[in-house]
Amino acid sequence: MKSKIFAICLGVIGVSTLAVAEGLSSNSSTPSDSGDRNVSVRIADGSNGVKFVFTRDRSIPALGKAWKDPSGMIWGDIVRTALGTVNEMDYSSAVEYCKRINAKLPSKEDFVRLREYMGAIPGGYFPEVPPGYKPQVLRHLSRHFFWSSSIPERDISDAYIFDGRSGSIGLDSRYYYDNALRCVSKN
Repeated sequence: MKSKIFAICLGVIGVSTLAVAEGLSSNSSTPSDSGDRNVSVRIADGSNGVKFVFTRDRSIPALGKAWKDPSGMIWGDIVRTALGTVNEMDYSSAVEYCKRINAKLPSKEDFVRLREYMGAIPGGYFPEVPPGYKPQVLRHLSRHFFWSSSIPERDISDAYIFDGRSGSIGLDSRYYYDNALRCVSKN
């Protein structure tokens, strides 16, 4: 039997929201694939007991099972091949893929904001693991490294990446084919 959560989130990013979510528990760290079609809201446990509401967004079908965070950023599902496996690619292919679907790669700052929604205590933490981070809300987040659009000034052959398991941000060569991607959009 699906449990129901009725959450009233007042003052989160200055918005009052009444949300009804099916199939979630407030302490669930990773969403399940079962029954995912009917879920329209997910709650992220931020630091200091703050709850953040993510809403299912279907405005850009190419993003797949996408979720809008409290800032209005729409996070697309992990990109997959035609066979259903995770599509790992190099940086330029990732940028081009997102452009083709009228989206973009998330910036390093977008990932910092995302991890804070997911419990990380605000702070620099480069490349350290941020305390309090727990992957939640976005499916398959904890299993991969993700490209960001951000490139360090000191070495343009690298790009910042986000470790979905730990919440840390690091660097990787833009020419490696070993990182996954999620495209984002802001309507």
